[in-house]
Amino acid sequence: PSAMQVHGQLQFSAQDDTKENLYQHLKDVVAQSDIRSSRRNVTHLEKEGSHVRVFIDDGESLLAHRVVVAIGKSGNYRALEATGADHPKVVNRLHDPAAYATGEVVIVGGGDSALESAIAIAGARKQARDNPQGGLKLVYRGSEFSRAKQESVAALRRLEQEGRVEVLRSA
Repeated sequence: PSAMQVHGQLQFSAQDDTKENLYQHLKDVVAQSDIRSSRRNVTHLEKEGSHVRVFIDDGESLLAHRVVVAIGKSGNYRALEATGADHPKVVNRLHDPAAYATGEVVIVGGGDSALESAIAIAGARKQARDNPQGGLKLVYRGSEFSRAKQESVAALRRLEQEGRVEVLRSA
């Protein structure tokens, strides 16, 4: 966001406008800072007083005040952990909303990707003039969309009120 004011030592500029430039900037920051990184697998977390203990698969553990889970974006999607999720008709990301402009479509999730997919498919259906009643559903385990951007939540609510998307909450 261009209007965002960043507080702290890690600053960004207009030159960080592409993924490649941002990646190079972050590599430079890491090289100049006391940041250590390694590829490890976290097995579990446990609350320990006011801290969180992070257990690594090699038996080591780390103690932290806060843990940031950054398990993927863009290139690394989270897969649905359910029987049948490996079916050819189940996809983990939306490449072309127009490919889903007809037929029954179910989207599972409640984050930005899920809402943005529902909004894009609803738009493609409007352009294709095919909006079958109940043909586009979004299934979310929560009751409110707390992880998604507010503008996406507002757009989804409008589509839901218009009957273009059916939202199944607490499912």
